[in-house]
Amino acid sequence: MRTPPECRSWRWIPCRYIFYHFLTTLDYANQALILRRKTAAQLRAFRAEAHATGVKPLPLWLAGDHFPFTLGSVNGHDPQVVCIDTGGAGGNSLAMTEATAKRLGVRVDHDRPTSVNRIPAYPCYPDEARLGTAVANGVYSIARTAPAGYERLGFDPIANFTHAFFKPFTITFDFTDMRFYISRPQPPAS
Repeated sequence: MRTPPECRSWRWIPCRYIFYHFLTTLDYANQALILRRKTAAQLRAFRAEAHATGVKPLPLWLAGDHFPFTLGSVNGHDPQVVCIDTGGAGGNSLAMTEATAKRLGVRVDHDRPTSVNRIPAYPCYPDEARLGTAVANGVYSIARTAPAGYERLGFDPIANFTHAFFKPFTITFDFTDMRFYISRPQPPAS
């Protein structure tokens, strides 16, 4: 199978080609990547640890050939489908359309235009962004003037939760049971 040019950067490769084969944890806060074999024992141990620390799994879906999605919310609205964009660069925590920002009551700064992937955009600041119990308040985000292109998948998520959102957290992709875990990390063992 030939990889399209837009998918050849390093940030597109892990989920599709590597992460799917493991119980994959990205410990952003401690700057660690943990790849565990997807054995029954490893999965049981991880799930028991998550349960013991009160971490509840979120659903995980893959669309297209590599886009991970879960449920998240913005500004206290009911959870809706969001993209887990671990490769999202640019220092913003969320990316959404201008129309979605308006609908969700997100403050958009029209005085500082910018662009994302050649799409005109504006900084915006949601009061609250949430994935399960992981919450960020007032984080720098982007409101695009056009959709990101997910409509070809048959739906449009309310936002991309990007790299900057995940920095204080640990996230785990369980591709066996299609669950996504996010939590505050434990300090590394010394």
